[in-house]
Amino acid sequence: MSFDDVIGQQYAKIQIEAWLQSGRVPHAILFNGPPGTGKRRLALALSKALNCREAGVMACGHCSSCRRINNLVHPDLHVLAPLAPRRGKSHSTNPHEEMRQAVQDYLQEDDASSRGNVNIAREYLDQLQRDMGYAPVEGPYKIALILDAEAMHPAGANTLLKTLEEPSGNAVFILVSGASERLLPTILSRCQSVSLRRLNQAELRRRMQETGVDPQRAAVAARLGGGSLQQAVKIAEGSLDDVRSWAEQFLSAAAQGEDGVYWELLDEMGVRTGREQLNLFLEVCSSYLRDLFLLSLACESELAHLDRLEWLRQIQANFSREQIEAAAVEVDRAAENLRRNVNANIVLADLWRYLRRRRLRPATRMG
Repeated sequence: MSFDDVIGQQYAKIQIEAWLQSGRVPHAILFNGPPGTGKRRLALALSKALNCREAGVMACGHCSSCRRINNLVHPDLHVLAPLAPRRGKSHSTNPHEEMRQAVQDYLQEDDASSRGNVNIAREYLDQLQRDMGYAPVEGPYKIALILDAEAMHPAGANTLLKTLEEPSGNAVFILVSGASERLLPTILSRCQSVSLRRLNQAELRRRMQETGVDPQRAAVAARLGGGSLQQAVKIAEGSLDDVRSWAEQFLSAAAQGEDGVYWELLDEMGVRTGREQLNLFLEVCSSYLRDLFLLSLACESELAHLDRLEWLRQIQANFSREQIEAAAVEVDRAAENLRRNVNANIVLADLWRYLRRRRLRPATRMG
């Protein structure tokens, strides 16, 4: 894994390269930004560059040090991440190996930023403090890499703070977070922050096409990916196909006033048991309504669901621009109610009733 594996983020790469060229690497660095923007990749690439055995500023990616950091077995690299719930607290005689295996699992996840209420236990942060107190074994730097740093146990975070206040000259702490506002302010103040931006559509589309994704599917996934490579790849692989179909049926049935479709969709979507599913459904409905509004302004080139242009044109005939705006506001309200733990069935039922009342005219049958 190298800087070339990270899409875009030129400002962040220039900043890191300047540190490496000058030899003035901050003792505490925070990579922060939305999911799917390359935070973990940059953090691992920097870890390799710091202890690479070959001459040059960037990591070679091939020496024994780079390979072992890739496999998380370098003696001067200590990595922490939230443990999966099934692991619980460690009773292992080899906590280093247990954490290494947990981090390997973590790095294989499609979306490692969504891990419920798990945290990085204090015992691991205490062990990290002890490990970072020793001199490097092989390389010039002792490196601590903390993934999902906002998940640190509060008492453990205070332990880390004490270490950051009096770091040794050869220790570098690299924190990765998608929610840096949840870190202790005192920890934030001691870190040099590197903020990553959401990826643009061209960057996402180009990377997916490089991996063999159909150009049209790559374009749709890039538009719907929200600036996240992970999300865009999942969409290109079909993760949203069912949800898009449900959203189209829902909006079409609301325009037609077909109550039977509503009850069928309720069962098919699994709303009774899946709040996360409903939240995704509302996001897709919102994106369709945004497209309908753009279509009413003759802005076809900006549509997210450009591959569904014919269907969008058909349903647009059933709603005025003002009604589309009002419906979008209602979908946002439904999403907010869901966040406030309003019953999922009530949220969807209220939205359905609103859309049925606000339909413009009896619709022509839509395919």
